[in-house]
Amino acid sequence: ERALELGLREGIGALWQSAPARILAAMPERVLVPSIAGALAWWHALSSGSGPRMDTTLPHLKSQPWTQARLGVDPSVPPAVYAPDGSPRLRYGSIHSSVAYGSGCFSTPLPTGAELPAHALVLTGKLPGGETRCMLAQFEYKGYAAAVDRDLTLEAVDEGLYFAAKHCMLGVDPTSDAEAVLKMGATLDAPGRWDPLRVRRLQRLAASVTTCGDPAIWPVFERILREVRPLDLGRPVVEQAYDSMYDASQGDVRAFMARLLNEGTPADSGVALHLIRRARDPQYLDLLEARLAATTDAAHRGALRRTLTFIYSGAVGIEPARHEAFVARYVAWLEEASATRFVTLASGLLDFGDAGTRAFVKGLGGPKRTLYVRAWPRDRGHVEPDVAEAALAPLDRSTAPAELNHMLGLAWGTFPVSAGPALEALRRRLPKARQAPVVAAQTRVLHRAPRHGDG
Repeated sequence: ERALELGLREGIGALWQSAPARILAAMPERVLVPSIAGALAWWHALSSGSGPRMDTTLPHLKSQPWTQARLGVDPSVPPAVYAPDGSPRLRYGSIHSSVAYGSGCFSTPLPTGAELPAHALVLTGKLPGGETRCMLAQFEYKGYAAAVDRDLTLEAVDEGLYFAAKHCMLGVDPTSDAEAVLKMGATLDAPGRWDPLRVRRLQRLAASVTTCGDPAIWPVFERILREVRPLDLGRPVVEQAYDSMYDASQGDVRAFMARLLNEGTPADSGVALHLIRRARDPQYLDLLEARLAATTDAAHRGALRRTLTFIYSGAVGIEPARHEAFVARYVAWLEEASATRFVTLASGLLDFGDAGTRAFVKGLGGPKRTLYVRAWPRDRGHVEPDVAEAALAPLDRSTAPAELNHMLGLAWGTFPVSAGPALEALRRRLPKARQAPVVAAQTRVLHRAPRHGDG
């Protein structure tokens, strides 16, 4: 104990800050024995009134999330100057006393209204003292845990305390599914907005669950799917909850997704469609088709169509007749679209296998050939031989030079080796004076390395 006291009072730099880790080194796994807890509590109290003799620079302090919001940005403002609303206007490199790490009887607040140099937070032991306070809270020492819980409610009052408590909330992983469910519920119930720390906490708890089929766990997973917003922030934990439910019972999770899609808010529907696209499960097709038939909202109709397209273009196990019928519907949707949308969407036909290829070939020979050529898939690798042949078929000696050169440019980049005969047939249809560009394209195509899937 005497050595520890000397280390804290006389140590410098990393040695001083490593005291908590050194104390915990003797700790049995997941058990904080009273003597060690006492040493940590004593160190916490001592560190609040002492500090290491170390060189702490401002950039290091600025990287701490609980001080970023309190650091001043105006070097021309002298200390202790307040704005008209009474809030402090802090000089760059200074910090207000409200950043005192901890609340209630487990903190040592700075003098009310004081303004200190930026490095004072570390040099007075607030930061390392707070880390020890968090360690004790994670091991359920009630006074310390209560102080952290209270700080979680102070987002509007003091962001420094709030973010410090959020870091502490990441905590120790639960030892049982029941404990994980309780902590997930508490995290969902916590006041304030969703932020990355809160989502990360929930994700860690969800990952610790080992028996996803337990009915007691489903309600909290359903809450995650319904409540974690926005999706851009909560996507990892929402996907994790869905996977856990899907692995446990595919039928039940599909029923829940139907409720989320049909009865939920627009945000709920967006989450449901994201998860359905991610699953790419043909079992959702009937649900999507029924919802598409019932909706009158144009934006929702577009989202449903995109989801159906994604499933039909890549899912395994769809009946051939149903797949063919959807390709015909996709072509009908193209006919309804503006020219710009048509050009954007038409190459999607080539994602539907043979049925889509036949539809694209038919389009190249129809009245909207110009739009199909504009929609040519330049970034998809080599097209099918039938598509290459259909693209060249109408070209002859009457074709304008610009159109011929454009099609040969497409051949140069996207025709497979097996399109050689179609290029040779085109060459023969042209007068000798116009054959040189075709010969160059033939040479390029016939001497390129074949790719997987070339006919």
